[in-house]
Amino acid sequence: MVLLVEKVATLLLERISQTCLILDGIQDAGNVGSILRSAAAAGIQHVFCAPGTVYAWSSKVLRSGMGAHFLLGIYEDVEAAELLSRLAAEVRVTITDSHGAKANL
Repeated sequence: MVLLVEKVATLLLERISQTCLILDGIQDAGNVGSILRSAAAAGIQHVFCAPGTVYAWSSKVLRSGMGAHFLLGIYEDVEAAELLSRLAAEVRVTITDSHGAKANL
C-alpha cells in the first residue's frame, strides 16, 4: 500500500522573536523526529526546515516524533536569508555542525 502525503503550505511568520530551531539538510527521518521530540520537550515553539531537509510530515518522522508535531509550528523549505531577515534583534543565534564546517553569518 502506498500512502501519498500532500505537503502542507504554512505561512512564514512576519517576525520571529521566540527561541526557534532551524534544521538544515538533515536527511535521516529518524533523527529529525528525535530532534522534534527534543525541541518540544525543551519548550521550543517553532521549527524551520531548510531546503534539503527530509519532509517533517513523512511517516517515519511522525513515528519517531511521537506526537511532537502537535506541539510545534513546523515550517518547510524556508530559505536561510528569508528567515534571518525575520529574526528579531533579541533572538540569539547558536549554530552547531556535526561536520565541523565554518558558518559565515
